[in-house]
Amino acid sequence: MLRIAHVISTPTGFGGAEQTLAQLVAFGGGEGWAQTVLNPFALDPSDPRTREQYEPAAYEGRRCTSLRDFPALRRWLGRRLNSLSPDVVHAHLFHASVLVASIRQPTGARLVLSHQHGDHFRAIGAPGLELLDRIAGRRFDRVVGCSAYVERHLIEHYRYPPRRVSVVRNGWGGAPMPHVDAAEPPTVLCVAHLRTQKNHRMLIDAIARVREHVPDVRLQLVGDGPERGALEARARGLALNGTVEFCGDIADVWPVLARARVFALASDYEPLGIAALEAMAAGVPVVATDVGGLPEIVQDGLTGFLVPAHDTAALAERIERLISDSTLASSFGEHGRRLAEDHRAQRTVEGYAQVYSDLLRGAGG
Repeated sequence: MLRIAHVISTPTGFGGAEQTLAQLVAFGGGEGWAQTVLNPFALDPSDPRTREQYEPAAYEGRRCTSLRDFPALRRWLGRRLNSLSPDVVHAHLFHASVLVASIRQPTGARLVLSHQHGDHFRAIGAPGLELLDRIAGRRFDRVVGCSAYVERHLIEHYRYPPRRVSVVRNGWGGAPMPHVDAAEPPTVLCVAHLRTQKNHRMLIDAIARVREHVPDVRLQLVGDGPERGALEARARGLALNGTVEFCGDIADVWPVLARARVFALASDYEPLGIAALEAMAAGVPVVATDVGGLPEIVQDGLTGFLVPAHDTAALAERIERLISDSTLASSFGEHGRRLAEDHRAQRTVEGYAQVYSDLLRGAGG
């Protein structure tokens, strides 16, 4: 029986890392793996919703909100890992990687780090965190990037040996609904956390340009975050009160995807872009910035359009073109749907299962 200890470092929410972990524990339950999810940075360790999302794995959370808690956290994690005696310790995300790298590992355990986001710290201007990220990652037997773009960053900039770096792309799960091509008014959809990386401001500015030629266009922003107040003010300043809808977090995105004419993502940088994959799975054409891992899933001129980062005019022009040309939009949507079939969650968990198997056989460790 394969024994795996997952250590994850997001305190709340259910982003890409959490989705992949939930998929992994569900898959492992069917394979007979013994899995435990350790959440050392939980804001509410007893939250039943978090426990439920990782069933059937055992779950343990611990509260850590400041550096003063870190020594006790290290002792707790060390004791728990020694007690579990896992074959694999799988750390998900930055804080988990630093914590796992800082303790003595159980004898015989192999270390896997995933959801490595490549140039994130370089993009936000945090060289100290980038250095810590690179040093921590060197303690792991295998580092997994979510795209070939991240893989290149780990090899070229972090100088990790290629044999210790793997690519396992995040996959989408769920059941897309039939796309309503004739939905009115024409709706542009963006599903993304409201933070500066996603550059919703550029998207709002682009919609203001589109509205000059398509007066009834609508923009739906699904997600929440620290930029919401500033973005709402931007929309008001451009007199887009009836045009831009802030939907907040939505548990099930498939109904809103089914009625979207175009999916748009204006990110400054993006390790992969799981939301774009979900849009493609729903048959929605995508307009996205040509950054990070997005060109690996959005094929320009086939499943959507890629535009240069920070080019508001190009973003607006491509969105307007897809709104105006229903034949082209349908073609992009159908090609996107077929391409997305190769990126289902099952492929993701199979990729991680192969990483575990290779490490335990001693391949590429």
